[in-house]
Amino acid sequence: MAIFTIPPELSKTPGMEIVRQLRTYFLAKWRGYALFFLLGFTLAFPFTKEVIAWLIDENRLPNNVNILVTTPVELIVLQVRISANVGLVCVVLFALYELIRHGRNHQAVQHRLQELNIAIPSQIKQFVPHLLVGFVLGVMGFWYSWTILVPMLLDYLTQDAQGIGLSTEWRLQSYVGFLFNLVIASVIGFQTPLFTRALIRYNIVQLKNMKQYRRHIWFAAFVAGAFLSPPDPLSLFLVAMPIIIFFELTISMESMIQIPEKSSA
Repeated sequence: MAIFTIPPELSKTPGMEIVRQLRTYFLAKWRGYALFFLLGFTLAFPFTKEVIAWLIDENRLPNNVNILVTTPVELIVLQVRISANVGLVCVVLFALYELIRHGRNHQAVQHRLQELNIAIPSQIKQFVPHLLVGFVLGVMGFWYSWTILVPMLLDYLTQDAQGIGLSTEWRLQSYVGFLFNLVIASVIGFQTPLFTRALIRYNIVQLKNMKQYRRHIWFAAFVAGAFLSPPDPLSLFLVAMPIIIFFELTISMESMIQIPEKSSA
């Protein structure tokens, strides 16, 4: 006996047709995704020890900070985690490529987009500028995290602990995970202009709705900062503020662009 039964009228919708075909696609292509994961994992693993050594170099650590390995397998586990993350990135990139290549011409996808009144570019070459902009914004996010965010937070947290007489000894996995979380948060946060403009330009969300719910978006930015940063006000502020600033700049630019368009219409 089935625990959950999909209503007949729902099973015939374009959305459910997309879900069924996605399931069929992934069942047929799972070996390809596994291959991409293994490829990324295998290529990354030999370099992980050098990456970890570079991260814990004493020139990059605050004064009087020691990195500890608390278990015999902690280093190898960290190497596996880093390699697995690289493998997952390869899988995600391959999935995005397949989605763009096959999804744009899929009849059920086109029907669903028409129902939602979403206008997506019809040619792959139209995505190239978006990819270039996303790459540039990601580099900016990495630079911000590595030259401003990480040094400032490490010095602040170290001085805060040492100020009350605590010794600053950090676990290897915790320290590296802390760095990666901040870098990833910054790289994703700096994609805000791209995401915001795409939502407006492709008619997914109207500009007036963006403005109406901007306080909710601000709150969501601080929630994201709370998950991806240490639980202190400075970390939360430094992670969330770039998202809010980029969002407001994008909204202002789109408002200035749409006013002439409406006047000419």
